[in-house]
Amino acid sequence: MHNKSIRRAWLLAALAVLAPGAAYAQGIAEDYAPADPVLPFPLYSTHPEAGGLFTFGEFVIYRQTNPLKSQLVAQRGLVITSPTVPDPTNTFLVQVPGVTDSGTFVGSGQEALDVNQVRGRSGWEPGFKIGVGWKFASGSSVSIDWLHLIDGHVSAAATLAPSGSRVGNNFAESFLYSNVFNFPSDYGGPPNKITVPNPQFRQFGPLNSVINPPPFIPAPGAVFGIWNGASIETIEFTQRFDQYNLTFRQPIYETETYRLSGLVGPRLSWIWQRFAWRATDLDTDGNSGPQFQALYTNDVSNRLYGGHAGFSNECYLGHGVAVNFEVEGALYADVVKELAKYELARGGFGPENKRARTVVVPVPEVDATLGLLWSPVEGIEVHAGYNIKSFFNTVSSPQPIDFNYGRLDPRFEQSTIRFFDGFDLGVAFIF
Repeated sequence: MHNKSIRRAWLLAALAVLAPGAAYAQGIAEDYAPADPVLPFPLYSTHPEAGGLFTFGEFVIYRQTNPLKSQLVAQRGLVITSPTVPDPTNTFLVQVPGVTDSGTFVGSGQEALDVNQVRGRSGWEPGFKIGVGWKFASGSSVSIDWLHLIDGHVSAAATLAPSGSRVGNNFAESFLYSNVFNFPSDYGGPPNKITVPNPQFRQFGPLNSVINPPPFIPAPGAVFGIWNGASIETIEFTQRFDQYNLTFRQPIYETETYRLSGLVGPRLSWIWQRFAWRATDLDTDGNSGPQFQALYTNDVSNRLYGGHAGFSNECYLGHGVAVNFEVEGALYADVVKELAKYELARGGFGPENKRARTVVVPVPEVDATLGLLWSPVEGIEVHAGYNIKSFFNTVSSPQPIDFNYGRLDPRFEQSTIRFFDGFDLGVAFIF
């Protein structure tokens, strides 16, 4: 029984082939005793000391840093671009009430939408980790794995319905204004966004609408620009993470209940984020369309190519249970693709403006994993653990919007520290 316990200790201690997170490998033994109980599966070998194939899968759930900062997106109100507009018959000009100059802001200017509404620490993002490897007779092993997190989304919106339905006497609070400028006329929005009093209306005239004109008439051209007098504006922030490892593990020091191993190999990490902003206009009849919707996106893709190295400490506790602690460092060449873009929601039709750039920066990474390993039967191993990753000097765009359409150049920072932390639960099969 003593030999069998030692075999199980090394079987469990070798679970940490991958980093960060638990890893799996075949155990070693001086001799062999049949598994108890014997399961009807093609698992494990009568000669575990010879090594062989292993594979594993994990469910993971992580949090990650959201690098956004406060930036005003939209205010309550609108800007009058033309204080006089033609009447429907084009026979005379009608004055917009209370406005004498173009560029007059009408409304409270109260904040309606800010980037900080999608900032802060993201919630838990589920994902998976899968891998396969081979253990050699010498006790070393090599493995490859993939960690993927499902896209995390945070969104916010402002609409034509302010808090308490306080739209104001002139309904100015039901409109949204964003200070986008230097854009072409294709982004002008619907011609009729507001109405003005009809000077030909007679309050006590005949009831026939043909004889008695309506009290209000559309004001074409009075409010110009999709972002000026918008009815709906939404923002969304999306994050994605993938990591690929090729890991070689070499035992360095071992006793009956403890093993120290070295880890080394290439690594690819991909941190991707997108900030998306959509502004939608409605005309006076409540109609809209793709030509009256403007899209703005800011993408930052950190593709990190490098290598990782570290140490794994494994301690057998007894009864098929072991504890694993790993610490690693990595150094990357971060190939960063930055892309900001304005476009209409017409599927590629209409003018657009974008700015794209690629930069390369060095990025170090440090991560640590604490795990608990359990082998209910020989050939099957269960792992649960907690992992922390820290990436230094990555690129982000904390204030992602440049309101100058014609000179699109949002600010990108090259000193962002990103933290990931999360849990994993997985199982390994040793053949």
